[in-house]
Amino acid sequence: MSIPGIDEVMSFKTIIDLIEENNYEKYVVDTAPTGHALRLLSSPVLLDEWIKMAAKMRWKYRYMIESFSGEYKDDEADVMLINLKKTVKRIAALLSNGNKCEFIPVCIPEDMAIMETERLLHELGQFKITSRQLIINNVMESDESGFCRQRKKAQLKYLLKANELFNKLRIVTVPVFPDEIKGLAALNKLKQVLFDVKEQKRDLT
Repeated sequence: MSIPGIDEVMSFKTIIDLIEENNYEKYVVDTAPTGHALRLLSSPVLLDEWIKMAAKMRWKYRYMIESFSGEYKDDEADVMLINLKKTVKRIAALLSNGNKCEFIPVCIPEDMAIMETERLLHELGQFKITSRQLIINNVMESDESGFCRQRKKAQLKYLLKANELFNKLRIVTVPVFPDEIKGLAALNKLKQVLFDVKEQKRDLT
């Protein structure tokens, strides 16, 4: 039987190994949408429960061996469980350390996306994972056509809702770009929106 959460935990282990090499100031992991992201984040907890169950079975096996032979020597299964436990602890320690790890949700100004983000932030709190900021993507800022004005008006109520629901977070809005974000020039424009402004304040009234 496959071990539940093992693929996700091994992915985490690879990331942590890279971080501990300390070659870069920041490491960004682009997760899948909410459901898959939560599965990834819950994998250490799931695997830890499996390890506890497997460890109990190993202790029963160890007791039987010691009862019949008088001694027991750790084997590869014992070593694997110990190493898995250490890996899970490293992952949990990193995810729950607000000084080293932060989850930045990204959503769009639509009702379902706002509701999903609210659920995501609640789940992150259950995992003791810090969130300090929120990115709202694909925000219409142009007034150049009737479509743009209508789209902007439709998004406004969800921007106001996000500001009310997530008032403890720093909210950064990213406008709709006319072209695909591809290449250094486009990435630099996106960087300026995301990082170069110290405090982004927008008048939504």
